[in-house]
Amino acid sequence: MKFCQHTPHTVVNWIKDPKWSTQEVLVDKDAVDLGEENVLICFTNPSARKKYGWFHYRKSVIQQHPTQPNGRIKVYVVPLSKRKPFTPLKECDCENSKLL
Repeated sequence: MKFCQHTPHTVVNWIKDPKWSTQEVLVDKDAVDLGEENVLICFTNPSARKKYGWFHYRKSVIQQHPTQPNGRIKVYVVPLSKRKPFTPLKECDCENSKLL
């Protein structure tokens, strides 16, 4: 997935690791439900960040998966296999269209 900085998105960069035993990501339900359609995720653990980098989920894809309690919050349990790689666009047409 590629999009520019002007595309509405939600950044989730506080998850330490994926759930290694099941290859799933536990994503905060409130962050997804109250956020934008595009969700960008990067893990905080350096080894996981190096292995996966930034990746993308659509909000609708995350919301199709079950929720479970995780401490004090509810989380969506999303398989890593559903993720899409993310590459930011360095230059976009959004800035050029504002000048017109």
